[in-house]
Amino acid sequence: MRRSTRRSRQQLRSSINIAYQKGKYSDVSKNELEIYALNDGDLNNQMRVPLQKQLLKQWNNGTYNIELAVKGWENFANLAAKKYNKYQVFSPSERRAAAISMERVYRDQLKIENPKAANFNTLS
Repeated sequence: MRRSTRRSRQQLRSSINIAYQKGKYSDVSKNELEIYALNDGDLNNQMRVPLQKQLLKQWNNGTYNIELAVKGWENFANLAAKKYNKYQVFSPSERRAAAISMERVYRDQLKIENPKAANFNTLS
């Protein structure tokens, strides 16, 4: 029998909450990574725009999943951290916190601009 390497929703939800609530990261570093990631043109074209299009599709279909959205934003934050690595190294908790923050901002933007989706799971 094949062993599943996926984390359960509960494990993912708790890891998101732990990383965000315990503050095992520097707010300054998290903000710096977030600003760099959102303002880099290559990252914007390479990953951010396709990610936002996919999340918008899911939002409109009513299948938006916050845990999966955070994973997508975390991949985006990891790519930004690798690119920014010449100047500063970001810890995994800083990258995760930046991903959670970017997901929350984008979800709030979706709620305002496109409120027609009724069913999606929430953490907050």
